[in-house]
Amino acid sequence: LAYRSAVRAVLVGSVKRFGRDNYSIVLNVVDAENGSSILSAAGPARDSSLITTVQRLARQVRIGLGERRAAVNATMPLEQVATPSFPAYRKYVEALRLQAAGDGRGSNRLLREAVALDTGFASAWMSMGWNYSNERVLDSARWAFRQALARRTRLSDLQRYRLEADAAYLLDYDIEAAVRAYDLFLAAAPNSPVGHNNRGNSLVALGRYEDALAAFARGANAHPLGRRHVPIQVMNEAATLLALGRVADAERAARDLTGPFALYIRLMRAAATDRWREADSLGTAAATAPSSPGLLRTQAIAVAASGRASRGAVR
Repeated sequence: LAYRSAVRAVLVGSVKRFGRDNYSIVLNVVDAENGSSILSAAGPARDSSLITTVQRLARQVRIGLGERRAAVNATMPLEQVATPSFPAYRKYVEALRLQAAGDGRGSNRLLREAVALDTGFASAWMSMGWNYSNERVLDSARWAFRQALARRTRLSDLQRYRLEADAAYLLDYDIEAAVRAYDLFLAAAPNSPVGHNNRGNSLVALGRYEDALAAFARGANAHPLGRRHVPIQVMNEAATLLALGRVADAERAARDLTGPFALYIRLMRAAATDRWREADSLGTAAATAPSSPGLLRTQAIAVAASGRASRGAVR
């Protein structure tokens, strides 16, 4: 991938455990063309010093690659922008994996454990807010975002742009401000699937469906390993196509979806094409399944209600 993309070097490495809480950390910069080593950095660490050791070795690598020392020194310390607690960080990483798979409740269970270990872990509070938002538990989402806002000095510039956008949307109901914050985010990270997706959500709330569709499409196509790795962005792209009446295009876009994301689009497609018997069947199953995430249950209930209304059972 690096060779095909004209990337000259790749950072690889390892963290090996010795005994209960001793580690050996190795960072190695490899030439993408021939696999030879360009430079290495290594060092020992304990649980309590692992995060700071990674930061120190990363600084060595950056300086060794010729990065200006002023830029290296301006980088916020990793233990501040993330957490000094390695156990908390491991829970956070696993929580993000569950979040990407659509398991918001499982993700939040780990995030609560992470903030119990480090109450100042602003990134974990932010992620908890996103999960609550996706699960449609909006009071809890607002609470989590306020916790992150109170600790915003522990965030990078990009994270602060995201937090400001989400706070504008959920706390202040200022959707235009949310779009402006994501414009700043994308100016700094133009290939971010999350940035394009969340900007698209704000545009949908403004009724700007064509602009939202373009944002979702950029997010869905931004992942270097393909659309299967960004199911939320693909789902939102397909859903917006359905809202615009482009059913065939939505079906093509949704081909990469599986699990609850695919079922979400099947529900929307059944409603959009007046296939209410199918919609009722799918909606009942999704609304009652304990494993259904909040976003799917909400859609299932809405489609079920629409089906009953279409048959005259308005009450």
